Amino acid sequence: KQWYQRRVRGFQGLISFDFEGRFEFVIGFSVAMTTSQKHRNFVGEPMGNKKASEIPGIGEVLGERLSNQGFSDATVILGQFLLLKQDEELFQEWLKDCCAANAKQARDCCGALRDWCSAFIL
Repeated sequence: KQWYQRRVRGFQGLISFDFEGRFEFVIGFSVAMTTSQKHRNFVGEPMGNKKASEIPGIGEVLGERLSNQGFSDATVILGQFLLLKQDEELFQEWLKDCCAANAKQARDCCGALRDWCSAFIL
């Protein structure tokens, strides 16, 4: 395992990564979490000019649907998340209505935006 010190959702602690890409966050106790490589890549760097399809939970098909609705860039989708005051339930419902995302896709997208905001805005 490799250990990194990192701030996650306002908590300072240690993160260990194993060879399968899973990580464990430790703040005096262990909390096991699993995220995709796409999630880690998205949350690990500034937004830049990312396409909507680069957000976890949003693939090429949903990315195209979002683009047809005027949400082609990740920054525009982030703006919608912030406009909805980071209300995860409301954002997930919006995503389902806007591009027919399923519950898992909406959760993954919302989680990535939440974690990105925690890393770069708060």
